[in-house]
Amino acid sequence: MIGDPLQNINKRDVIIYNNQKGFKRISEAHPAYMPLQYPLLFPYGEDGWHIYLNKNISNNNAKYKKITMKDFYAFRLQQRHEEGTTLLRSGRLFQQFCVDAFASVE
Repeated sequence: MIGDPLQNINKRDVIIYNNQKGFKRISEAHPAYMPLQYPLLFPYGEDGWHIYLNKNISNNNAKYKKITMKDFYAFRLQQRHEEGTTLLRSGRLFQQFCVDAFASVE
């Protein structure tokens, strides 16, 4: 797809194809952005961060009920014994993922 090169100078150009709607540009806030960008790290295509991701809180007194992009990636980058370590053991691909996550948060 050809477009105006000066129009989106600071945005990434990620385009997906939908059978019903055709080609569509997605932003870094789209849930499929990271799984599509890194299929080796997310082989099952699980969703990444999205705007409607809520915290699992037991009381209604919490000030913030949504999970921020920064909190989501901070959670993903921590090592846990219960989960697989594919992300943390992927070497330079992990480094690129960290840079991408940081750029998305900014």
